[in-house]
Amino acid sequence: MKEKPPLGKQKRNDSFKSHEWSAEEKLRILNEVSGLTEEERGAYLRKNGLYEATLKQWREEALAGLSGKKPSATDMELSKADRQQLKVLEHELLEKEKALAEMAVLLALKKKVQAIWGAEENGTPKRSGR
Repeated sequence: MKEKPPLGKQKRNDSFKSHEWSAEEKLRILNEVSGLTEEERGAYLRKNGLYEATLKQWREEALAGLSGKKPSATDMELSKADRQQLKVLEHELLEKEKALAEMAVLLALKKKVQAIWGAEENGTPKRSGR
């Protein structure tokens, strides 16, 4: 069986991205990135084909392992109630975005009408001097 080169020597390719990390590798990586600055961490993650979300998941797994419990699927995913609330909020946001776009169009039309027909006060046209 062909051994993989040490982490720093691997090239980023498809086989590297699908690499299954052992618990020891995960722990070593978490320890290595814990002392890095934000820029250094970003470079390290890019170099090794990792994401910040992956590190977060590994940290949670490590803490769960140390506490003696495994995170359940429900802990990792949104609950049904949260998904429903998210759907409602997304729908409300869409409706408000539509209303905002409509108001922007109406305001633009009002400005064009005022530019063509002249300024109006209180919704009534200006009268010529009598």
